[in-house]
Amino acid sequence: MQTKVQERIKAIPDRVAGLPGLAALWLFGSFAQGEAIPISDVDGRICWTGPS
Repeated sequence: MQTKVQERIKAIPDRVAGLPGLAALWLFGSFAQGEAIPISDVDGRICWTGPS
């Protein structure tokens, strides 16, 4: 059973795909490894090449 957090994480790429300057998204840590527990945080990184 997916949690709401997992559902939201999976939706991120589609929601931001068209943003100008977005070069890459990374998910790492326990959610990326499928080892998240209820108190896990979400570890991610955004590579932005567009205007600040």
